[in-house]
Amino acid sequence: MVEGEPSGSVCTGEGPEVDLEFCAADGSVRFDPGLLEPAHDEVGDHAVVTLLGLPYAVAVRTRLGLPTLGEEAEDAVVCTTGWMARELFRGAVVGAPPISVDEVDDAAVALLRYGEEDSVLPGSDASGFELVDAFRRGFLGGTCGI
Repeated sequence: MVEGEPSGSVCTGEGPEVDLEFCAADGSVRFDPGLLEPAHDEVGDHAVVTLLGLPYAVAVRTRLGLPTLGEEAEDAVVCTTGWMARELFRGAVVGAPPISVDEVDDAAVALLRYGEEDSVLPGSDASGFELVDAFRRGFLGGTCGI
């Protein structure tokens, strides 16, 4: 389930305000339209897909019982988002049209522009370029720590 929530939605009612979040309690992904609408308008369609891919990658790690906090987990989350883009690019996702090379570029721009924000990747110390590198590893077929 995906829910649009106003800025600062927090699943538990505790912690910092975030714009993207996986809520383990009910299995939903929540997002702030105030992040996704400008990302779409300024970067493109796949910027939104990339940003929404981040909490979905957290959901995967949660379901597998893997850590979701810390530098290694963050790297794996961004890498997994790159893997998802690769599967879309290859046309391997049933019911989803393949994405173009330009849309893969949108992903890199979205990570550079928004990825360093605490509301997107809370507590992240990674630079935009480190985020793009993690995404690239996933796109090229990395295992992403899963």
